[in-house]
Amino acid sequence: MQTGAARGQRRALHGILSVIALFNLWMTWGMFSSPEARFVKLGAFGLTQLMTEGAFPGTAHVPRLNQLSADGHKTLVVGDARRFYLDAGADYCVVFNNNPFAAAAADLPPADLIRWLREHHYAFVYVDWGEMKRLRNSRYRFWSSLTVELFEQLIEAGFRPVESFKWKPEAESAYGTLFAVPIDRDASRAVKSQWRRTEVLTLRPSSPH
Repeated sequence: MQTGAARGQRRALHGILSVIALFNLWMTWGMFSSPEARFVKLGAFGLTQLMTEGAFPGTAHVPRLNQLSADGHKTLVVGDARRFYLDAGADYCVVFNNNPFAAAAADLPPADLIRWLREHHYAFVYVDWGEMKRLRNSRYRFWSSLTVELFEQLIEAGFRPVESFKWKPEAESAYGTLFAVPIDRDASRAVKSQWRRTEVLTLRPSSPH
């Protein structure tokens, strides 16, 4: 049989838990009741628009890739597997799965790899240098055939860097680069003659810090 003191303690505990539950409910309502409150308290959590518009650090490439998809272009995404905010038309592989592009890169010379991309209807390739570096240095690892050197060779064979994306405007190098896949050999030769190797070397990975 419970004593009066024990019953009092239980009532006090129930009261405290009720107050905590009500406080959490009030906080949750405040977080989601207006865009300003959500941003201040939760940062980017739940704010899809921040990501799709490229306003959140490291997402500047998202609206560009989505626009390419809307225009009917197919893009291969290398490195970044966080495609929650990318529309259909952007293909990717996670490090736990087979990667047909990585397998092709291991077996084919650059010119044939470009042909492989065209045969698979890819008009663009987006490379996330930061994620490549992070994964390669993690316990998950990254495909050994997909390296900065590979993309330097692809540029020599005709790949054209069309846009770079930085964590912040003053950053010296890009966290990601969008490449256009040349349509034919003539286009490849034209691009090769216009792009200098000194410019290729600026595509080295950068970090957000």
